Amino acid sequence: MEEPNMDYIKNMAGDDQSFIRQLLNIALKEIPIERDQYILHIEKNDYEAAANLVHKIKHKFSIFGMKESYTFSVEYEASLKNNDASGHEKFMNRLNVMQDYVLSHQLES
Repeated sequence: MEEPNMDYIKNMAGDDQSFIRQLLNIALKEIPIERDQYILHIEKNDYEAAANLVHKIKHKFSIFGMKESYTFSVEYEASLKNNDASGHEKFMNRLNVMQDYVLSHQLES
């Protein structure tokens, strides 16, 4: 599985460590909330609401350099809109990798 990275963020922030910390703090706050909401919608078979969260989350994959996960999320979002959640486990694996990465970088800051 691909590994997240900070290349995009560092390129965008330059030498502004405060900005990098701010982005990490936002991600650290939002990812667990969006993850929990996504799981709740999947459990309720509310695939349209789950698709909306995948739409939000996929942009975080992009920010953390997870191009394959972003591409997968685009396809998975469309599948959810067609009431197909067969990509749930694969999506969760990718989401957990990103969440763990953000958490580990927050602890290093």
